[in-house]
Amino acid sequence: MIPPTISNLEYLAQFDDADDALVAAATIGTPPAILPRLRTDADGRVVGVILPGDADYAR
Repeated sequence: MIPPTISNLEYLAQFDDADDALVAAATIGTPPAILPRLRTDADGRVVGVILPGDADYAR
């Protein structure tokens, strides 16, 4: 699974059913974009994914 999907599923897990999730979604409006970045080592090799909120995620 890709990181944005995981984040969305973690958010949805707090609701008992789809109706509750839809009601909550209507109150928050458009959600922020989840824009993962690649983590690289000193040689430029990809070693992981960084998500907004991670300590080394910078805009």
